[in-house]
Amino acid sequence: MLYSSAMYEIDKSLTLMVNGWSGHYSLVDILGVWCANNLLFVMIALVALRWWTIGNYPSIRHAALVSCLSFFCALAINMLIGWFFHRIRPNEAGLTHALTTISPDWSFPSDHSATSMSIAAALWFQDHKKLAAGLLVAALTLCVSRVFVGAHYVSDVIGGAVIGIFAAHIVSNSFGENNKLSRLLIRLF
Repeated sequence: MLYSSAMYEIDKSLTLMVNGWSGHYSLVDILGVWCANNLLFVMIALVALRWWTIGNYPSIRHAALVSCLSFFCALAINMLIGWFFHRIRPNEAGLTHALTTISPDWSFPSDHSATSMSIAAALWFQDHKKLAAGLLVAALTLCVSRVFVGAHYVSDVIGGAVIGIFAAHIVSNSFGENNKLSRLLIRLF
């Protein structure tokens, strides 16, 4: 086991606390399910729209490109971890009740958390702080909503968020704005 039974009990308690709010107020449930299932697509759309904004095109487009690469890097890291670490989802373990259809893959780490946090962190590392701050709020909301709907343990979303930030850091540091590939892609599209 990767962590002690005391850590599991804390994780379980936090997960039950967040998921315990579900199922009581239909409007909150609807909002939680919507955030858990759709907020990532809204974040992706906002970054894609940045590609066509008026202003400093190379900087904005490079930030969007880094964000996209960070997204896929975070997803790849999660898939790699999923090959070695198999944790069933809390609803499958009988711990939480699911408010939405949950994919049958492993619980740790959360793909939604990793990818959403990678988007926000990549923009932060590219000095697009205002958009990054807004997307950070969206990413944190998404993380909480994934626990709220019963899809993940709290540690799953924390692990995913850390992976997303790590992926964004790696991509941001290795894919600079003066990179030939970046300049080519910016000119092509």
